[in-house]
Amino acid sequence: MRKLLSITTCILFAGLSVTSCKKSDTKIDEDIVVTKPEKRQANTASDTLRRVNKIDRDIERINNAGLKKTTYTYQCDEKITIDYYAQEGTLFKVAIDYGYVGDGHNKREYYYDSGHVIYIYDFYEGGAVCENCEMKTTIKKSYINNNLVIKHLENDVETACNVCKLSDKDLAYTIISAQKTQDFKTLLCN
Repeated sequence: MRKLLSITTCILFAGLSVTSCKKSDTKIDEDIVVTKPEKRQANTASDTLRRVNKIDRDIERINNAGLKKTTYTYQCDEKITIDYYAQEGTLFKVAIDYGYVGDGHNKREYYYDSGHVIYIYDFYEGGAVCENCEMKTTIKKSYINNNLVIKHLENDVETACNVCKLSDKDLAYTIISAQKTQDFKTLLCN
């Protein structure tokens, strides 16, 4: 009777797209044991790897697609250049070059799929202004799924993300509407 109940429960839950039917026993009565399937974790390592690989392919496709580039420049402390890459009204990439501010140079790129950020590339090069001083380069890469960072690299070493969840108030999204309003000062000159 116990085996029959376990098998029936497993088959019942199989119709609900649950992929695992491992046992986790819950006693209802001394003689009856109901077996519940364990839920599959939302982000397994293989799911993350699969998503990261897809994002890498999307980035390569976007960078090689020959998209229409629209460039805007705006003067803050330094001249900032914003490049929008689109095709047939669909935005795929925004690249912001902040120029040299103080002792460093910063560039940031946002990649999109169906209006959602999928990847952020952040390049910074700087150091103390002096003769024979070494310049330091930092490259940060964030892979994003459903506005959550699923993998973050700093100089190709996986690290914890600084900002792990995006919202519609983040620059990655507000820079999209700035193209229409051309109000770059509010967004970029802080």
